[in-house]
Amino acid sequence: MKYKFAQTAFLLILSNISLTPVSFGSLQSSHVVTAGGLISYGQQTYVTVDSTSVTSVNALSLGFQLDGYDIRRFRDRSVLRELARDANFKLVRFFHHRLGDPCSSWNEATQDGTWNWNQIDPLVERIFEIGAEPLICFGYYSPSTGHVSVPRGMATDNDGLPQPETWGNYCVEWLRHFKAKGYPVRFFEIINEPYQLYFWKTPSKLERYVDFWNTVARAMRAENPNIFISADCTTVRHALDYWIDDGDDLDFLGFHKYDSGRTTLSDTELLLRAETYLLTDYGDNEYPSYPINEAREEWQADRGKTLPIVLGESNICWRYNPTDPRIQQMLGAVWAALVIRTGILLDLDYALYWNLAGKSGTGEDFGMINGDNNEPYYTYYALHMIGSNLDVGDQLVEATSSSDDIRALAWIHNEELNVLLICKVDTTQTINLHGLTGQLNLFKIDNNLPFTEAAVQTEVINAKEPLIMNGYTVALLQVSL
Repeated sequence: MKYKFAQTAFLLILSNISLTPVSFGSLQSSHVVTAGGLISYGQQTYVTVDSTSVTSVNALSLGFQLDGYDIRRFRDRSVLRELARDANFKLVRFFHHRLGDPCSSWNEATQDGTWNWNQIDPLVERIFEIGAEPLICFGYYSPSTGHVSVPRGMATDNDGLPQPETWGNYCVEWLRHFKAKGYPVRFFEIINEPYQLYFWKTPSKLERYVDFWNTVARAMRAENPNIFISADCTTVRHALDYWIDDGDDLDFLGFHKYDSGRTTLSDTELLLRAETYLLTDYGDNEYPSYPINEAREEWQADRGKTLPIVLGESNICWRYNPTDPRIQQMLGAVWAALVIRTGILLDLDYALYWNLAGKSGTGEDFGMINGDNNEPYYTYYALHMIGSNLDVGDQLVEATSSSDDIRALAWIHNEELNVLLICKVDTTQTINLHGLTGQLNLFKIDNNLPFTEAAVQTEVINAKEPLIMNGYTVALLQVSL
């Protein structure tokens, strides 16, 4: 799908210059460079890049959650799947029952059910078609109903859980079906957000859940020892401490990151939490957690294995009816870019955004794409800039900024240097580039266009000239090495 794009006027337009970026597909750079003698204004920031100084190797891949009407939109609309493929999303999470449970009824006595896979199979096939893999969460605990989503006829106990042996048998049927169909589904979680049971306040509930998880995971691993199983609560402090002593092995650590439950949190607070909350800090009373690298170190110290880490859900705010309108605005795009940049620096393995395509004007509107007309919001473009130009194994190189208001990250992808610049403040900033020479392809999103007309603006700039950012901005500079 072609981007809409707008170009900023400069003093000199040279029609004989054309630099074509490697990774943006049909997006062509405009034939524009800056002229000398521009007057710099706003805060002066110096960004220095050294492409010869390798600091680390990227481990991160991007992904998203499918939920509500979103899951059907993705399955049924090729335009949404094309957008997802173009952004290089690699992991797609969904709950087992959101398309309607493929098990229409369950017999407790015989421990089997009546199955119809006509809804699930096309979804799984289309996830693989875009170059991604599914992450299936078996079981959704609803605080409003007080139990896990289960097929008709399956009993739940006083904690709202089915019997663990029963749930193990149920999950094994999914694995057998995938094997019969030849679907290489690898990633699974057992119960979404089980901390809704408030198990850090009631130790017996935590013990009950971990025992439940152990039983189900053993049944699944007996059927297919090559799968990866975890839970989305395994960086929660109480959960990980107990799990290390009494839980079976995990194949990855998982957590969810919503930086607010209120729509009144300020922009400044949200952007601060983007880089810290549950990533480098210890959470809060509602979600007491280890920083992700400390969680990884705790597991490695006791179990002798370094685990991947999956951020399975993320957004600026979990509240719905109303959702936070900034999700679709430049604030939301800057927030998402800061989370991804921080995740890359912390060796996070997967970061999934909730969700793909929301419904405008409703409590469902968490999406990076408008589900009414398939038009991307700014967050999609921010994630596309990063995801379509970044692979696991790409070398990260030194990039520094003289100001906390401007974040920088640089890496080499397909013999091309990429420099990500994120402006965290809604005021004019002047960026002076060091370590870069010649002409650069610039792709950016900012408030020059309203969020309802979100588009990537493309320019060709001279590395010697200052780069002006008009408030919240996510920009990518590219140059061939």
